[in-house]
Amino acid sequence: RIRPSGKLSIMTSQMGSRGRRKGSLGDYGDSKAALNDEFRARAPAWLAAGVVAVVIHPGWVQTDMGGPGAAITVQESASGIIQVMDGLTPNDHGKFLTWDGREHPW
Repeated sequence: RIRPSGKLSIMTSQMGSRGRRKGSLGDYGDSKAALNDEFRARAPAWLAAGVVAVVIHPGWVQTDMGGPGAAITVQESASGIIQVMDGLTPNDHGKFLTWDGREHPW
């Protein structure tokens, strides 16, 4: 059994999910997919060090990028991410999660 010595989250986007599209995901999606790929390559080393690591999609957030019509506020996203991080266990290591704790397809 792993005793976590820390937690690590990397902010990604559902746009980086390779399962959603074939070919290029566009500049933004391609960069997030590359981030996800690198995370998955490094995840075993973090686990060996006792670090529970996940990538998190913050949701469609009311920011300059998301716009005023986005589904959730910055405060809702941040609060959800904090709850997800607080609740992480070693069983969550290596997962792609959403701001509200749902598992997202890679």
